[in-house]
This record gives sequence, C-alpha cells and structure tokens, in this order.
Amino acid sequence: MRRTPTRYKKGQRVYVRGWDDVQSARVTEILAINGWPYYELLACDDASIWLVPRLHLSTRPFALLHR
Repeated sequence: MRRTPTRYKKGQRVYVRGWDDVQSARVTEILAINGWPYYELLACDDASIWLVPRLHLSTRPFALLHR
C-alpha cells in the first residue's frame, strides 16, 4: 500500500489562495487520491466544508508570502 505524503496535519489551520487574508480553515481530513494534485478536506468556522487542492493552501496568509 502506497502512502500519500502529508504536508498538513489534521486539525491544522490553513489559509486558502483567493480567500480573504483573515479567513482560515481547519484541515479535517487528508484525502489519499492516486495521482496529483493531492486534496485536503477543510472545515470553516461557518460550518462549510471545502475540498481544496494542496497547492492552494498555506500555513501563512498569502499576502505575507508576496512581500
């Protein structure tokens, strides 16, 4: 069985590209999908759930990364 490399951990707060800088989500599941890109299941404070490609996530707000 091949394991999917993990970049984020369950429960970790992340920021999503294209969302407001103050808006973050929590990783609730790391999905093992064969192929690329890998996806993370996120939960937001407003109880919404999102399936987001890992490339669109960061542990820091994206505005800070562009400075």
